Amino acid sequence: MLSPFRGVLLWLLLLVAPLCAQSASQIPNPRQTAGSWVYDGAQVLSPAQKNAINNRIDALEKRTSSEIAVVTIRTLNGQNIRDFAFDLFNRWGVGKREKDNGALILAAINDRKYYVEIGYGLEPILTDARVGDLARERLVPSFRAGNYGAGLQNLADALARTIESEGNFGATTRRSNPVRSAPAPQFQPAQPAPNSGGGFSFFPALLIGGGLAFFLFLATRPRKCRTCNEVMQTIPAHLEAPHLSDAQEHEQHIGARDWLVWRCPKCELHELQPKESWFSGIETCAKCRNKTAHRKTRVLQHPTQRSEGLEEITHTCSFPQCRYSRTEKRRIPKLPPPPPPSSSSGGSRRSGGGFFSGGGSSSSSSRSSGGSSSGSSRSSGSSSGGSSRGGGSFGGGRSGGGGAGGGW
Repeated sequence: MLSPFRGVLLWLLLLVAPLCAQSASQIPNPRQTAGSWVYDGAQVLSPAQKNAINNRIDALEKRTSSEIAVVTIRTLNGQNIRDFAFDLFNRWGVGKREKDNGALILAAINDRKYYVEIGYGLEPILTDARVGDLARERLVPSFRAGNYGAGLQNLADALARTIESEGNFGATTRRSNPVRSAPAPQFQPAQPAPNSGGGFSFFPALLIGGGLAFFLFLATRPRKCRTCNEVMQTIPAHLEAPHLSDAQEHEQHIGARDWLVWRCPKCELHELQPKESWFSGIETCAKCRNKTAHRKTRVLQHPTQRSEGLEEITHTCSFPQCRYSRTEKRRIPKLPPPPPPSSSSGGSRRSGGGFFSGGGSSSSSSRSSGGSSSGSSRSSGSSSGGSSRGGGSFGGGRSGGGGAGGGW
């Protein structure tokens, strides 16, 4: 039995615990507060580790314009980590506007959960499966050993290397005195030949018409008996039944195929010719191999910008002697993000409560005009990265809901 003192202490802890949990809107933007890419709310990173992560992301941003935010918190207090990361990513605007080339690494230390949110522009490179593999290989082993700084450094470096090696974005640093290249030689566009008929080309039309005529010839040419080479004739539809199997009759009845029965007037040989109904929507049955299967699709979960959907597909054979049925489930791709709001190129915008610069460079104001980050001075007094880089912001990117996460 708990003593009165322990009971009161436990009650106070339960009362205070929800107040210690942070929501996405309560986390300060580290680019604004310290010019850093790191917010260490859980206080698990040393100043040296923060500086190493910042330097690595500085190099990535300078080379490709891509951005990575690294965030640690104590607890989610029951919140969904995927939704938390999605909300935080879009509040801060990680990545450049209209490129959406950002990534966010979120670690909830007490909950033993992590999630990596990927901007829409990086999803072709950093697929959900690939991000999951990188996190399990580079982050999870260090986290299980209690070395959170090493895990975050390893994963940030792995993401940066993948972007640099496969992104093909090229350097995006701005030059204060751009070199003006020599003007390219001017070429005169080719002039259309006189009497060209207003752009109409007779030769392609002739090819298309000839192809159609040849196809019609093959489809309507007389059929000859393979035994005596006599020209065969089709028999009337009401006399076809004795020559068709039950499956062929059923295919014809449901409109999947039209069967023609050819008869040789000399040797009485009969041959069958199927004529496909291409737009009937009827499939070949996986069991009896007749064209008698119908497909029915039902959406179980509609897709969103954050998550994939799920649909159920049922294949049922209508041939009475088969009646085979099978059901499969298939994922529906996530919806694309909405188009970005129109704004002036030099302005700024507010998205979801966070203030983001209008698509310009996210380099901190303390950097020199050449874009070098090595000379930035940092102090250990900041709560979000231990640096004194000066003000700044993320570039205004957005996420379409891609990413991967797990526990350790």
